[in-house]
Amino acid sequence: MKKPVNTFLRLVLHSNLIIAFAAVLLCLASEVQAGILLRFQSFHILVFAAALSEYSLHRLLKYYSLVRDGRKKRYSWLFSNQLLAWLFFFIPLTTFAVSFFFVDTPVKWIIMGTGAIAFLYSMPVKGVVGFLSLRRIPFVKTFWVALVWSLVTVIVPLTGNSGGIPAGKISWIFIERLLLIFPLAMLFDIRDTDSDRKDGIRTIPVVFGEKMTRKLVVVFVLVFIFIYPVTAGDFVLHSHFLPAILWSLPVLWFIYRKPDSENPLYYSLLLDGSLILYGFSVIAGGFIFNHFNNF
Repeated sequence: MKKPVNTFLRLVLHSNLIIAFAAVLLCLASEVQAGILLRFQSFHILVFAAALSEYSLHRLLKYYSLVRDGRKKRYSWLFSNQLLAWLFFFIPLTTFAVSFFFVDTPVKWIIMGTGAIAFLYSMPVKGVVGFLSLRRIPFVKTFWVALVWSLVTVIVPLTGNSGGIPAGKISWIFIERLLLIFPLAMLFDIRDTDSDRKDGIRTIPVVFGEKMTRKLVVVFVLVFIFIYPVTAGDFVLHSHFLPAILWSLPVLWFIYRKPDSENPLYYSLLLDGSLILYGFSVIAGGFIFNHFNNF
């Protein structure tokens, strides 16, 4: 029983399904925070397919940039499941291409812009196309990840409804999303420290070390939790404060459990999973808040 469960868990983690599902939940969370009535829309499919295909492409490009022995050592699951990995790229890519024609024009422009950034980010840093990789620019690797996620999960779901939403609220949701993703991206940079150092990529943990990076993550987590209550004087329990607290628990636990953090699967299970927890808690908080307000 244990082996089938472990096989299924590895499939879910290595197929990038968790991260794609998290992207859709964060889109829904942005809608709840902006006061929009939730309803299924075509851009939800677009975001899910885009995340799944982009992260699959990113991993495939890194995989094929290595020699055979390096592929087997660093990407053992992908080495044994190459056909499945390609299916998790081509199927969502086809879905993305179809759903692209059913979204509004502003959404298309945002997706094309962020897609271009994501593609250049995924380019191998070595070889004939290495000069195109955005990861070669010192210290911006983490920022690109946070920026793309914030644009896709905040601006995309709100762009068609921005007329009835104050610009200040959209700005706050965007800032919150940056602060949500940035510390997670730094933790993933810690995982990639050795490979980034070999490739000549200057990230925060490569330059300042893992210990300092972990301290910075704690600072950003605390800023994310308290920035809105402190500046706005409103804790907004259902859409910010409680979801932020719930999100911070697995992240902080991850930071202080170093033996666990050395297992690559924990990055997807805990850190990507924390985004799902945050998205669910914002959506659930919105439903509960609206339910009691109707009485």
